[in-house]
Amino acid sequence: GYIVGYGNLISKTSNGGTNWIDMSLPTTAENMNSVWFLNENTGFLCSTRDTLLYTTNGGINWTNHFYTVYQSDRIFFINGQTGWFTSNGLYKTTNAGINWFQISNQRAQSFIFINESTGWKINYTGSGNNELLKTTDGGVSWNVMFTTGNFRNLYSIDFINENTGWVCGYRGYIAKTEN
Repeated sequence: GYIVGYGNLISKTSNGGTNWIDMSLPTTAENMNSVWFLNENTGFLCSTRDTLLYTTNGGINWTNHFYTVYQSDRIFFINGQTGWFTSNGLYKTTNAGINWFQISNQRAQSFIFINESTGWKINYTGSGNNELLKTTDGGVSWNVMFTTGNFRNLYSIDFINENTGWVCGYRGYIAKTEN
């Protein structure tokens, strides 16, 4: 397993989290926002840098893989071929990250997919509010499903199936849907 975080933090465990090995990048001061490994050796890293990083040796070395123009915040794969990451829009791959293409120019705070077609994302709308949007075509088009108010900024989202999911955000806000 891997964790990433503030100040170039990258750590790896090979014993279920009992011990962690520091694999932080010594030549950068960026924040590491999200990491995803397709297998033991091949992984991707989102950071405050304007480039998606890539490793083929379990995180020992990272190379610039895809120029994003803006920082990248989250990466997620539904299987070994299909994945998405968010930067100055939402990007998608259908060939294990070899090629990426932008499918939406709206940036997402967070997102999740339960299959190759169905997913949800959080967009900041300004004035301290967020929208929760849903796609059923792999991220090409989105429909607003829920809007927050009163500065209830949403930070994270998770769904376990098509109907059941949670969002959480600022000041301990948590909401659940079953439909």
